[in-house]
Amino acid sequence: MKCAIWYGGRDIRLEECELPPLGPEDVRIEVNACGVCGTDVHIIHGAFPLYQPPTIIGHEYSGTVVEVGSNVREIKVGDRVTVDPSGYTCMVCYYCRQGQIHLCPNRAVFRGAYAEYTTVPERVVYKLPEDLPFDLGALTEPISCAVHATGLANPKTGSNALIYGAGTIGLILMQVLLHSGVSRVIVSEPLAARRELAKEMGADVVVDPTKEDLGEAVKDFTKGIGIDLAFEAVGKPPLVKDAAKHARRGGKVVVVGVAPPGEPTEVVPYDIYYKELTIIGSHIRLFTFPRAINWLSKLNLAPIITHEFPLADTLKAIETTERGEGIKVLVKPKL
Repeated sequence: MKCAIWYGGRDIRLEECELPPLGPEDVRIEVNACGVCGTDVHIIHGAFPLYQPPTIIGHEYSGTVVEVGSNVREIKVGDRVTVDPSGYTCMVCYYCRQGQIHLCPNRAVFRGAYAEYTTVPERVVYKLPEDLPFDLGALTEPISCAVHATGLANPKTGSNALIYGAGTIGLILMQVLLHSGVSRVIVSEPLAARRELAKEMGADVVVDPTKEDLGEAVKDFTKGIGIDLAFEAVGKPPLVKDAAKHARRGGKVVVVGVAPPGEPTEVVPYDIYYKELTIIGSHIRLFTFPRAINWLSKLNLAPIITHEFPLADTLKAIETTERGEGIKVLVKPKL
């Protein structure tokens, strides 16, 4: 099979690889579409230690089952599927025994899907609706992250939200929030095309933080009270400090974006104390894939997909995301 192997940095090579072995509990999938995640950008910068070269990356994907192991029971050849890429967990550590498998310190990632085929355990494979395009099925993973973040925020009916970033996660998160009790959303996004799309998808107010005063916009939006729920969905540490500033007393700040490890931010402890702020980290997902699949038919997803690349151009796809061009970029091995 053909695969795009990451050798470190920007060295990604299209090579002929052996099919990954198929164990008795494994499922082999022909990859149809694999989305580029901001995490992939961190990976090529060496800022995501779970991935070490040489390896195949890419974790937001959909495809067709072409072979199953002897002990596979629910998934069948021909099924249209997506995969929860959370990886292998030890199931014996404190966190796994508490049911928090996404926090397992021994977690190891699956081999990725910038390839014609991938093989994963049946337990992480989920069937997609028959009439759902594969491109949209590849968005199940970011939807699952948005559903997890929304659950942690626990929005009250009629609450408001501020979202930093109108990329894939920001736009999906906004829609999930508006279906989950949040009634009004303000979005901070420097790119005009993304602001326009956020507005079309339901944002009440969009702000260009490079030209407008977000603080004044928040005051107008909340009549001086502040934000109930502020979501940092970019991965830029200074925005966490900014979110805490705009949150109301008793408000919540949810960190969804993946910042480079070791890069700090500054939040004033007195403000956390005096405003009784709750700051929440939202790390990937915890058993939210079934709900994410249910969301697929409820969300406006097609406009989020803006670029497609063949497998040979995997690096170009990642660099397109890195430059902030478009929104969701797909790598499609069949192109």
